[in-house]
Amino acid sequence: MKKYFYIKLIIIALMVLVWLYFYGKLPDIIPHHWNYKGVADAFWPKIYTMVMMPSLGILLLALFHFIPKIDPNKYKYDQFRDAWEKMQITILAYFAYIYFVIIYVILNPGSSINFFMFLWIWTFFMILWNYMWKVRKNYFVWVRTPWTLANEEVWNRTQRFTWKMFFLSWLLLFLDAFLNVFVVGIFIFMIVTCIFWPFIYSYIEFKRITDAKKS
Repeated sequence: MKKYFYIKLIIIALMVLVWLYFYGKLPDIIPHHWNYKGVADAFWPKIYTMVMMPSLGILLLALFHFIPKIDPNKYKYDQFRDAWEKMQITILAYFAYIYFVIIYVILNPGSSINFFMFLWIWTFFMILWNYMWKVRKNYFVWVRTPWTLANEEVWNRTQRFTWKMFFLSWLLLFLDAFLNVFVVGIFIFMIVTCIFWPFIYSYIEFKRITDAKKS
């Protein structure tokens, strides 16, 4: 798995190199947040914005290393090690992409950040969706409710259900990216499908399985 570790280091190194190259080309005060219309609405001195993402990448790299070590189900990570490593790379690439887009938009004021963000979120969902169903029961990754952690079968069924919800959200994000608009209804529907429905589904499945065992 050393190759995955090197890929993660390369992503962080690219962020640092971009920071060093573009730092002198940026104004002293730059935006670090845009509203849903793609208009900058929060500003920081450039040192904060430029340092934040590479620092976050280093923090995530350390966090990814220690999570399996402190998880009570740490032995499970060997069952989805390849997927776990690729998910880490995807998440780091996600933050690196945001970092590069922020710099690009600042240096090209006429460009729209919304298109770039929606496009990448769509891609991000697509990649995670591909690995999600391979995750085995643990205390840190994917849908962890009292009922999924209490029952292996509920865990597996809930992950498969959430996998389908992610796919649906992926299609909706693709629509957002294609239209280059922010649709509040779609965003709310995504939250419901990816968070609330899996939570409710895990309880229903746990209740159904436990009731079946009692009868």
